[in-house]
Amino acid sequence: MTIALIWLLQDLFQVVAAETLLVPDLFLLGLLVFGASEKLSPQGLLWSAFVGGLFWDVRWTGLFGFTAFLDVVAVWFFVELWGRIPQAGRTPILLSFLALGLHIFVGLGHFLSWAELEPMESLFVNQQILALPIIVFVGWRGCRGTRGDE
Repeated sequence: MTIALIWLLQDLFQVVAAETLLVPDLFLLGLLVFGASEKLSPQGLLWSAFVGGLFWDVRWTGLFGFTAFLDVVAVWFFVELWGRIPQAGRTPILLSFLALGLHIFVGLGHFLSWAELEPMESLFVNQQILALPIIVFVGWRGCRGTRGDE
């Protein structure tokens, strides 16, 4: 339920900011928080990324399935990498850098799919800058504890 609310919040922000800026990918970052804190199984994360990406494509983009593909690849990479890191090495800084890299990957995928790249450069850069405080929050919140600690 919380993931659906995050998706709706991102959609609402995009409606308000349409034509002026691109909203950071709150949905993807929310999935990373749930994955790092182990509140969702890896399969649940992947299915959520797929469904949320399809909904985003239906709502905003012209290429059906593209956002779903980018989100699933990013979440799959996160699940694989995060699962290989020992518990002692799962720090907020590492999670923040991983979230930043995945946010840039998804944003760059969208950026490169646009027909005219030059006018969109500033929107892409602004999206990444706006995501920085959220990424710090992801690192802090995602490492606060796992499902077994609550």
